Amino acid sequence: MAGVKAVGKTVAVIGSGISGLSSAYYIKRIAEEAHISIKVTVLEKDSAIGGKLRTESANGFTIECGPDSILASGAPAMDLFKELGLDGKLITQSTENRGTYILSGGTPMKLPEGMNGMLPTRLMPMLTTPLISVRGKLRAAMEPFVPRSKAEDESIAAFVQRRFGSEVYDVIAEPMCGVIYAVNPENASIRRTLPYLSRLEKEHRSILVHGLSARKGRGSGAAAPPVGERKCAIYPTVKSIDP
Repeated sequence: MAGVKAVGKTVAVIGSGISGLSSAYYIKRIAEEAHISIKVTVLEKDSAIGGKLRTESANGFTIECGPDSILASGAPAMDLFKELGLDGKLITQSTENRGTYILSGGTPMKLPEGMNGMLPTRLMPMLTTPLISVRGKLRAAMEPFVPRSKAEDESIAAFVQRRFGSEVYDVIAEPMCGVIYAVNPENASIRRTLPYLSRLEKEHRSILVHGLSARKGRGSGAAAPPVGERKCAIYPTVKSIDP
């Protein structure tokens, strides 16, 4: 083919999870842009591709057995959707049944309003939620008095336990961290995994006080901006795609 360097090499990508598939795609694209002819082979030991990404249907429900959404404010991810022609298949959150539930004592309980990822930013919803005991709520309410950390970095677990107490970590943050980021919060860096929380502490000290100030700035009755105008996170997923 004219303009293409005949290299004739094969690149093997081990694993067909999101990292493997992304690597294979970008290797192929970069090679084409450089006019290099290569063959990319993805190796997978299981019978299906996708790794942890798997969708099942049961009793009329669509169940995501792994990551179920992406952060729409992440420009590279949205650019990739457009590049693959999948932007028309994005599904935003339903306003009708919006909310996240945690199974507690065998009963699904809704997370308190005002959660920023996996941490509370509003005091009253935390004080009224049945998820946390009275003792745990009192400890969480002390968050504005917790000093900034002097450490350069710490684990997510250490950060949440230090600012909100062990119960908020055990009941809310730990399961949410596992679902959203698929990492062990005991080992994951707060600066690398949740840099905005680390930044909030350094700039405002209290996450709860900052959340209250931001809410007052918007006005307690102010409506949320349209999805397309939001600067905060939205979490679209993708409609089923036939292989």
